Order: sequence, then structure tokens, then C-alpha cells
Amino acid sequence: MLDLLIAASRENSLTDLDIREEVDTFMFEAHDTTSMAIIFTLLLLAEHKDIQAFYIFILKKLKYGIAHNASHNGTLTVNVSVLLLSLASPDESSLKYEVEFLLQQQWYDPRLRYSNRSKYEFLNAIHHYEDIWLPDTYFIMHGDFKDPIIPVHFALRIYRNGTVNYLMRRHLIISCQGSLNIFPFDDPLCSFAIESISYEQTAITYVWKNDEGTLRKSPSLTSLNAYLIKNQTITCPIKVSWRDY
Repeated sequence: MLDLLIAASRENSLTDLDIREEVDTFMFEAHDTTSMAIIFTLLLLAEHKDIQAFYIFILKKLKYGIAHNASHNGTLTVNVSVLLLSLASPDESSLKYEVEFLLQQQWYDPRLRYSNRSKYEFLNAIHHYEDIWLPDTYFIMHGDFKDPIIPVHFALRIYRNGTVNYLMRRHLIISCQGSLNIFPFDDPLCSFAIESISYEQTAITYVWKNDEGTLRKSPSLTSLNAYLIKNQTITCPIKVSWRDY
């Protein structure tokens, strides 16, 4: 760009003062835009204490490590609540049922405790879920995950005392067990298990939130060619340690 200005000056189109002013524009215009963006960012962070507190935790890598679970050396308790949204059997000739539900997980992470004078009771961290440690909860079942395979993240809230509340939606296709001799008049049994992918039971344990004991049905539960007679929860009878292999 500077060579074009010099060439123009040789043709008497620009004076030396004109060239200097153009160079000043190139040098300082970008700096001015960047500095103003930084100033407004700092101003917004100063006005929104909840967002400011969240970024303080994210930026302090020595204080918060996403690779480690919230309990570090102890056993982390994850409180689970399941709200059934829909139950359907599109193909009446099969034993496959589509189940859609909301999975709420709540745990305590002392690394995320904060104190501020914000009017908000919690930090909304849903857009930063990749920067926060989350339980790697997995469903063991006979069936498939229906698109989208990646869970839909609904809410991620961090409270002042370090309590984290995580809500996501899942959609499963479960192959159920039925009695073929009386099919389709039998009552199929559909089961699936919840576990952590990379943590053993000594590191993470799942319990029902508020002693619910079973999944809850939504007041607006929708069903298609299917109905729920009862549901119950039992401790998984099979214990496998993948680290032993």
C-alpha cells in the first residue's frame, strides 16, 4: 500500500503530508477499534458480576482443571432425575420403543464456589459447557441413539456454593424383551443402565435426586402405540472393571 502512495506522489497526486496522513490512518485505525472493543468488554464484565465471576474460574487454569472430576481423590455423588417426555412404538410389529426424556444431573464442585453481590443466584454457563468438568454419563442398552446422537444441552447452572445443575435431552431407541407366544398382547420389558464411561464406582456414584427412586412422567407425556405400566430402578447386578483388562 505504501508503494502505491509513493507512486501517486511522483505523479503529483499526493503530497508528503497526504502520504503521512494515510500512513497514520493505516497504523492507528485498527489499534483504535481493538482498544475500544477491549474497553467495552471490560465495561460489560464490570457491570455483570455473574459473568465476570465465571470467567475468573475459566481463566485460572491452575485452580480449575477440566481433566479432573470435582471430588479429586474422593467419591463424587451425582444426583440424577429423569423426566419422561414421550414413549412411542412406530412399528407395532417390533419390540423397539422410542423414548425421549430430560436427564438432570446435580453435583457439588468446590472449585466453582464463588461469592459476589450479583442479584443472580446462579451463573448461566450453558455456552461454556466444554470448559467445565461434566460427568461422562453413558447409557447401556439394547438399541440405538436417535439423531441427534450428541445430547441437546438445555441448561448448565453454577450456584454460589459450588452446586452444578446440568440438564440435557436424550432420545433413545430401546429393544425390549417380550413374550413371543402371546405377542402383541404381552407387556414388553424395556431396560437400560446408566454408568460413567471413564470413572469407576469408587470415583463416581449415581443416586436418585430427592430420593425419587424412579423416573418421572411429564404431565404432557405423549405416547404412540405404547403405554407405561410401571417403572423401577435396581442396582446393576454386573460389576465390570475395564481397567482389569
